[in-house]
Amino acid sequence: MKEYKILHVEDSSADVDLVKITLKKGGLRFQYFVADNKVTFTKGLKEFNPDIILCDHSLPQFDSVMAFDIYKELNFEIAFLLVTGSVSEEYAVEMMRKGIDDYLLKDNLQRLPKAVENAFFKREKEKQRKLAEEKLAQSELLLNKAQLIAHIGSLEVDIETRKEIWSNEMYRILGLLPDEIEPTREALLSFIHPEDLSFVINNIEQARKEFRDMSFYNRIIRKDGTVRYIYFESKYEFDTQEKPIKAHGIIHDITEKVLADREKEFDSKNLSALINNTNDLIWSVDRAFKLITSNQAFDAQIKLSSGKAIEKNSNVLASKFSDEQIDLFKEFYERAFKGETFTEIHYYESYWSEISFYPICKGNQVIGTACYSRDITERKKTEEEILQKNEQLKNLTSHLQKIREEERTIISREIHDELGQQLTALKMDIDWIKHKQHNPDKPVVAKLEEMLQMCDGLINTIRRISSDLRPAIIDDLGLIAALEWKCNDFEERMGVPCRFISTVKERRFENHFGINTFRILQETLTNIGRHAAAKSVTVSVSESENELCLEIADDGKGISNERIRNGKTLGIVGMKERAALLGGQLVIEGEKNKGTRTKLILPLKNEHTNS
Repeated sequence: MKEYKILHVEDSSADVDLVKITLKKGGLRFQYFVADNKVTFTKGLKEFNPDIILCDHSLPQFDSVMAFDIYKELNFEIAFLLVTGSVSEEYAVEMMRKGIDDYLLKDNLQRLPKAVENAFFKREKEKQRKLAEEKLAQSELLLNKAQLIAHIGSLEVDIETRKEIWSNEMYRILGLLPDEIEPTREALLSFIHPEDLSFVINNIEQARKEFRDMSFYNRIIRKDGTVRYIYFESKYEFDTQEKPIKAHGIIHDITEKVLADREKEFDSKNLSALINNTNDLIWSVDRAFKLITSNQAFDAQIKLSSGKAIEKNSNVLASKFSDEQIDLFKEFYERAFKGETFTEIHYYESYWSEISFYPICKGNQVIGTACYSRDITERKKTEEEILQKNEQLKNLTSHLQKIREEERTIISREIHDELGQQLTALKMDIDWIKHKQHNPDKPVVAKLEEMLQMCDGLINTIRRISSDLRPAIIDDLGLIAALEWKCNDFEERMGVPCRFISTVKERRFENHFGINTFRILQETLTNIGRHAAAKSVTVSVSESENELCLEIADDGKGISNERIRNGKTLGIVGMKERAALLGGQLVIEGEKNKGTRTKLILPLKNEHTNS
């Protein structure tokens, strides 16, 4: 039996007892909370959580109007009964209009128990109705959201009345606002694409005659003129006598899927055309060495090589190839099956082939390999031609350098011997004239002295030019002495300390080796003097069993990497070419405001040295 929680607004204990006795006589079980002012009434509502409110009309500082206003303000949905001593009928009617469930006079409480039960169950029924409506509204909201996400609209047709109901998504698919038009069969057919209209009507009429389910695809033209692709499906609902009472249908907007499928089909056809129109070989193999797929070029090449094409799902190693070729490709496939991506260049009887292997993975497992082979015979021929040309250019450059150094040597000797001797003779003649004067004229003597000094300067200039063209010290004392002399000459000319360190045993190096090494040092020191603004330079020479190393370091501005890489600095290009001619390498590294380090590494071959 239900136990009621009753909140009684009453200031008379006698009236409270009277109500309790009446309720007990009526067979009601209850808990009781008495309130006689606003504070206790509000507390009772919030803490006691009553099922029923019994309220006297008038208390000293509180009345039923105030109580009902609080009740409404707190939005309670529980039974509210007016139990009072005397009240006008107009007041009672007004309170009933405002929302109280019933009213009773204290001198006539016989029907109070029944009134409490009726009011309670009326409120409970109302609560259940509202709850059901909320659940229905929530379900409709969820259905609308689901239809919106899935692009599926629904419709329902009453067979007897022909009345139709469309969902919101149905309107949206047609390009309409909800309830923009009255849902009818004719309205729906008006959106069907003219080219599909006859097909749709025939399907609908056939289904109506036989009361059977139907489904089909067609196009619609929305209100804004855009064409959409839809899938329509309907089912009939029958009563217990198998009489059709309703038809339920859905319209699924599949435009995006249709367009995506078309694009995928287009891409697939294009990819297939691309794969089959190339001369490169493309194929794939599973872990059992069975052919998964291949392009036309692969099939043609296999048929040409072995006399028979490889069928799909056939063993690619079973063709009529040599054992050597089969073993080689088996090794390639197994490497790919282990997850390795790689490219191999293979030479056949008359052509070169570049073959790439790419593992095919499913999850974390390799299930096969995709293979790609390209004929690179022409590329290999071009590479060989380039290598030959480079070798020819290298030999030509070496020859030109040799001729250039020989010409420098000849010019150096002629300048030194011919001009030097002539200037020496001229100096002697001037000195003879100077000493043959009996009455020396001071201006003439001063001019002769000036000419003698000019001769000395010209002789020194000739010696310097001759030395730059071909330092005789290389031939006379050897490479290491020449390098040290060049460092001392740089220090004397530029005023920049240049320290020379050598651990190399002096000996006569081959002429080409020595002069190119000297020229690289010469060019490096020239660059330092022009651009580095260095305060000191260190040149060190060392050797191992197979290499000679020349290193030049300065503490200047530091050459930029861009200038090293751009290839426009002819001095650097020339030095690198000289190093390459000797089979060595030249490395230049610079750091801003910390200087530049140039390192020359040359191989020491037997032909480079003479004991």
